[in-house]
Amino acid sequence: MAHCYTDLPTRKGERNLAIQLSGNKDSRLHLWFGLDFIPGVKDNDILLWHEIAGVFIVEVKAVKINEIEYFGWEKYKISGRSEDSSPQRQANNAKYSLINFLTPLLPEKRSPFTCGTVCWPKITRQEWNNTWDDKRVIGEFSERMLFREDI
Repeated sequence: MAHCYTDLPTRKGERNLAIQLSGNKDSRLHLWFGLDFIPGVKDNDILLWHEIAGVFIVEVKAVKINEIEYFGWEKYKISGRSEDSSPQRQANNAKYSLINFLTPLLPEKRSPFTCGTVCWPKITRQEWNNTWDDKRVIGEFSERMLFREDI
């Protein structure tokens, strides 16, 4: 069974994903949710460490495709919310802030390879690729994110 080291998130979409991940039967999977309490570290929705696959900082966007008004490299907007930095930028900012916090605490002062990514648990990759006209955010780019079928 997956190892969970924090409480589950309270926000519904993130919580549903956390429940699904924490129920994984792979004992090599380690999970931390909502790391927003560490000084100087940006909000980390999920810190996922798989002993074989590596360390991932996951920005969760639990919305349906029709709720995304626009999506770009720098900014995006979800209906009913203000414009925000792109989810990839959010994931990478969270990743680097966590690495900067952890590195001095590690024995060799070297952090493990860490990947920042985005998870869209309510969207399939096909829906994503069929929605956007910008070739930069579909195809190969969409392979760098997690979608409903990947969970």
